[in-house]
Amino acid sequence: MKNLFYLFRYLFLLNFYYISLYFRKKHKYVSNDTIVSITSYNRRINKRLLLSLKSILTQTVKVNKVILFVTIDEELRVTQIQESLKKYPNFFVEYVEDFRSYKKLFCPLKAYPGYNLLIIDDDLFFPKNFIEKVLFNTDRNKIKVNWGHKCTFTNNKLNQYNDFIFRANELSNYIVPNTGSGLYLPKNTLEFNDFDF
Repeated sequence: MKNLFYLFRYLFLLNFYYISLYFRKKHKYVSNDTIVSITSYNRRINKRLLLSLKSILTQTVKVNKVILFVTIDEELRVTQIQESLKKYPNFFVEYVEDFRSYKKLFCPLKAYPGYNLLIIDDDLFFPKNFIEKVLFNTDRNKIKVNWGHKCTFTNNKLNQYNDFIFRANELSNYIVPNTGSGLYLPKNTLEFNDFDF
C-alpha cells in the first residue's frame, strides 16, 4: 500500500511537471508584426555570429522573422550558419546590395514596410527577455534605443561626432542611436524612400 502511494505521488508530480512545460510553451509571446534585422560581412561571419543569432532566436518572445542581410559574395560563409539554424523556421538569410552596415536598416525598410523593426549587431549576445523588454515594457509606438550619443552644440552649431556625449542616459531630441545594442523602429516610422541615395 505504501509503495502504491509513492507511485501515485510520483506520477502526479511527473504529470504536473509536463503540464507546466506544455503551458509554458503555449503561452510564449509571439509578435507577428516585428522583424529583427542583422547584417554581417566577411571575417565576422563566424561562430560568434551564430551564437548571437541563437541568442535572438531563443528569446521569450518569438518574432515574425529574424533576417540576416548579407551580400551574395558571402553565400559560402553563410551556408554553414543556415545549416546550423535550420530548426528555427523564423530565421532567414537575404542576399542584398552592399550598403555596408546600413543593410540592416535600408533592406528591411524596403522589403518589409508595415512591420516593426528591431535592429541589432552581429557580435553581441542578448539576454533571453531582450525582445520582450523592448516590445512590452514600454509604448510599442515609440522609437527605442538601448543607448545612443547626445549631440552637443557650440554657438548653435553642431559639434563634431567626437565631441558628443557618449552613451547618454537621458531623454533628448538630440540622441544619435547606436543600432548595435538594439534600435526599435515602430512600423511607418521611417520608409525606404525617406533616404536619398
